[in-house]
Amino acid sequence: MAASAFGVFLALLAVSSALPVDHVIMKADPGPRYQYVVGPDGAELVDLWWKASDLIEARRFNAETQVFFHLFTRSNPTVSQPLVLGVQDILAASNFDASKKTVFLVHGWRNTPHHDFNVHLIHAYLVAEDVNLIMVDWSIGAGAIYIVAIANSIRSALDPALPGWIINPSAFKSTDGKYTEVIHTDLGFAGRIRPLGDVDFYPNRGFNMPGCATLPYNPVIRKLDDGLRYQYMEGPDGSLHLVDLWGKVSDVAEASRYNPDRQNVYHLYTR
Repeated sequence: MAASAFGVFLALLAVSSALPVDHVIMKADPGPRYQYVVGPDGAELVDLWWKASDLIEARRFNAETQVFFHLFTRSNPTVSQPLVLGVQDILAASNFDASKKTVFLVHGWRNTPHHDFNVHLIHAYLVAEDVNLIMVDWSIGAGAIYIVAIANSIRSALDPALPGWIINPSAFKSTDGKYTEVIHTDLGFAGRIRPLGDVDFYPNRGFNMPGCATLPYNPVIRKLDDGLRYQYMEGPDGSLHLVDLWGKVSDVAEASRYNPDRQNVYHLYTR
């Protein structure tokens, strides 16, 4: 019996050895290889090590033929009208109104237009404003480890982090891509204050976002860390610097002192 079991083990070992090796190309995250990522159906365990098979799968995605466009308007708020590229007079045959603003929504990685969030977002947008809303469906390519996108130039940065990156030489900078845009929405608390990209946007002066919780006036506005207020952070030369990790009113004041005449810095207000 033991000999028979050992023979089966050797046979399985031989089969597994004959299988092609799926070589690991790179680690996408310094943490655990398998991590939970929230998808359309809830949290799912994802392998964050990029393998040769992931690269092959990503390369199969053809953006010219496998990206689809769905038009929603107040006349068809729940059932889309497909806008097929290359079809003559497709817009004229649809509910598209050139006199109205057109909004594009693009779902995220491992997502689809049918995800609850996207369905609710389409509904909310059309209730708030009478627009042409086009949902971009790239779900065929969104299911893979999107290594092709990583290979492209970095284009946008949202709220470059402040804690831990104040004196870090690897912090975001304009030379990280051929052309970089930065959107600042949490100045002086968790986000950097000064312009960092080729173009920087400061909605609502960079820290007062409608719909976000307002903080009471207090000398100490927010703690950036649950630990000690003052902590040492290592600089590029290996030396330690004592940094205050509690956001104060003075930090907000500093965030407000922007120069509207600075080239490539834009300010806008939202509701």
